[in-house]
Amino acid sequence: ITLNANDTLRLLSAAMSSNASARLTTLLLSGSPSLGNNPILVSEVLGPALRHGTLEHLALDGCNLTTGAVEQLAGLVGAAGTDASLRTLSLAHNEVGDAGADALASALSSVTAAPLRALHLSRTSLGDAGGVALAASLARGGGAALERLTLDQNGVGDTGAAALARALVDGEGGQLRILDLSGNAIG
Repeated sequence: ITLNANDTLRLLSAAMSSNASARLTTLLLSGSPSLGNNPILVSEVLGPALRHGTLEHLALDGCNLTTGAVEQLAGLVGAAGTDASLRTLSLAHNEVGDAGADALASALSSVTAAPLRALHLSRTSLGDAGGVALAASLARGGGAALERLTLDQNGVGDTGAAALARALVDGEGGQLRILDLSGNAIG
């Protein structure tokens, strides 16, 4: 039997809608570049997993996610509810960009957001605008449970780094303990 990406995702979707989703805590799909443009990924696989399951860790690193897919995923995270299980979201090595960063910042600021503890956005082309958007969310108390924010190698410059620093100093506190800005254009 030969399966294509859609077949595989539909099987994952069936698993996420079954009793398996009540047991599954980690879903690692990193390094699957054909997933990036597939609408089934977010709507049929990740949606049910985030809404009804016990998924704590989700890694989609290097999956060629489009900005639209990141925006959809951010919407799910923002609406998942404060009792949602999701704690770690890794979108490293995807083209998140400004629009995706804005969507993730909005999700973090939502009163119904999943209580993420770690958000990994290494090499996602955020730049200063993405850094500023995430900083604004943190300053407003968004991502209150966030302990680790990884933004390395994103082209974040002095403007984005300063905004993040101000958010840490002047923001509503939160739990952030690790901020990774290595490999950026700071200074």
